[in-house]
Amino acid sequence: MDFKKITKAALIPAAAMIVLGIISTVIAILLRGNLMISFMLGLGFLALNFLIAAYGGYRAVKQYGLDLIGAVLTGALSYGAAGIVNGTLSLILLISGLTPLTASASSVEGGMTFMIIGGLIGLVIGFFIAIVLGAVLGLIGGFVAEKL
Repeated sequence: MDFKKITKAALIPAAAMIVLGIISTVIAILLRGNLMISFMLGLGFLALNFLIAAYGGYRAVKQYGLDLIGAVLTGALSYGAAGIVNGTLSLILLISGLTPLTASASSVEGGMTFMIIGGLIGLVIGFFIAIVLGAVLGLIGGFVAEKL
């Protein structure tokens, strides 16, 4: 198992997912009042993230010569890293008051504290979900690469 190759293979997909996360967050802030458009764009960005994670597994097999385990680890690493960065960014924006939820939560006594605690819990749980999801998508991408 060559962890150096896995890290190299995960670098571009992780960077792409981080950039998409930042773009998605900025768009969500700009579209505060229009929930339907924000929701539809969010689904689009989620689909792109799925494709990028699968591409990471594909790239691990085709370009770096890794096996399916390497593809799984590449997908997990890239999705997990992007999840931590994007989740932390969202939590910082929540604390700073730039998200639509902050205004309504700060009007309730102690609401902001509960949102921050919930955000931290969500960040931890989301990290583990991202790792599992990235592993599955990396496996799919690696499987496709082996068959082509």
